[in-house]
Amino acid sequence: MIARVVTAAARISVTPLLLRAVIATAGFGALALAAPDLVWTLPVGWVLLAAVAIVPACLPSGVAPLLLVLVAAGGWVASASPSATVGFAAQAAALAGLLYLVHTVSALVVALPFDAVVAPDAVVAWLLRAAAVIAASAGLVGLVLLGVPYLAEAAGVVAARHVAATVVGVALAVLLTYLLRALRSSQRG
Repeated sequence: MIARVVTAAARISVTPLLLRAVIATAGFGALALAAPDLVWTLPVGWVLLAAVAIVPACLPSGVAPLLLVLVAAGGWVASASPSATVGFAAQAAALAGLLYLVHTVSALVVALPFDAVVAPDAVVAWLLRAAAVIAASAGLVGLVLLGVPYLAEAAGVVAARHVAATVVGVALAVLLTYLLRALRSSQRG
């Protein structure tokens, strides 16, 4: 086991190493956004978050990225207030973007051998696609946050704005998934 780790460390090229650094950095950012105040009061809070963020960078093909997402989501639920404010939405969009970045870069790293020499254009194209997905998601969050209060007020449901925003967001996500699947099916057939 140790011999495999030493061999892999000796063979790793710059691109997979930098992509693993992106995974660790995005994971740390997500955990820092989602961490409850209790973590920051611990003397080793930063070290604990860094350790959890580094694991998916070292083991991107296993369940480590999923565990990081679950830990961040659990921390978010434990620390977030349910008020639908612009700051809350911006923080939620940032967390979602960072977790998506962990997910998509982990998928790229799994597909690359340790010693792969990758053209910079390929990595830039992958990261630009990820940035477009993150920007579109953040824009959708903004539209839902801005539009739902007006719709809820018009319907007389002022007290449940955050519930309405959640329902509309989930409905839009389901609709987008259906449309993407239909588009993929039409391209195959």
